[in-house]
Amino acid sequence: MDDLKVTPQAKQSWLLDLVIGPVRWSLLNVALELRLFDYLQSADTAASLAKKLDLKPVKTAVLLDALTSLGVLAKKHGQYKVVASLKMFLQSDSKQSMRDMLLHLAKVKHSDASSILQVLKTGKSSHVSANYAQPEFWDKAVDNLRSFHASCSNQVAINILQNLPQWPNVKTFMDVGAGSEYLAANLAENYPDLAIRVFDLAPCAKRIETALTPLQHRQIEVLAGDYNLDEIKPENDLIWASMSLYYAKDLNLVLGKIHAALTSSGILVCLHEGLQAERTLPEHHVVGRFVPAMNGMDVSFSHGVLAKAMKTVGFSRIVSQSIDTVYGPMQLDIGYR
Repeated sequence: MDDLKVTPQAKQSWLLDLVIGPVRWSLLNVALELRLFDYLQSADTAASLAKKLDLKPVKTAVLLDALTSLGVLAKKHGQYKVVASLKMFLQSDSKQSMRDMLLHLAKVKHSDASSILQVLKTGKSSHVSANYAQPEFWDKAVDNLRSFHASCSNQVAINILQNLPQWPNVKTFMDVGAGSEYLAANLAENYPDLAIRVFDLAPCAKRIETALTPLQHRQIEVLAGDYNLDEIKPENDLIWASMSLYYAKDLNLVLGKIHAALTSSGILVCLHEGLQAERTLPEHHVVGRFVPAMNGMDVSFSHGVLAKAMKTVGFSRIVSQSIDTVYGPMQLDIGYR
């Protein structure tokens, strides 16, 4: 906010608006927990909804008015309904539902001031985000990753892959640190001749394996392993690594394994954030990952780190670019073997 063109009044307004931020999320959080949006696919009154959910009618009306002001509900003649353009993201049984993902993200990204002060003073934390590097955390997080992939990241991945000049020639594809079966299943549906491999930690791999249909199993091979310890199955035309290389204990070692697992004309496609301005930008990633960083998981990559490491391990050419996504600006690094 250090901009000479911004008036003092605008800066005051910005500071005051920060105070409302937690209230905005609390409103949405309560609505998601109560599954209000499932009940308001068609218009209903506060009194009727309160009866269905065993809530106080007057208090329910206050909540619904605030949600309308927030922009997720519409109100007309005393009746409320979900804003049409948000239905697919807020309805719990929608294929693009963001409900589970949003509730999960709040748990790992939010912390109260007293907990932050405790970490600052003692260096100790019991916050859930402190367990990011543990396989057990990701075992429990698979359902939330499915929500993220289905509603947000899969389309980003598919757009990137389909726009690669090399994509028509890719016969064997591997997703390293997939997190869920969604991308593999989507590719299998659209590219029946593509051999697909999914490499992930054993707990995640087991869940992915279980989720695949018999037909998908014919095309998708699930490989359980830890890229820090295990070799990566070779002869891949394209290896995709999206927000999955944070836990490399030796980045050069892991990228070297990936390089060796490519065919002679293979490529590695990495999609991660790239922090800039001495790791203070972009705000979406720096502020959004503040709580995990405070709790010992400051794993975001600085801009250029991945590209430099790819060059070090032997990639002949690296092409990098920044792209905008619904989950913030990201750095796309493509390494050619």
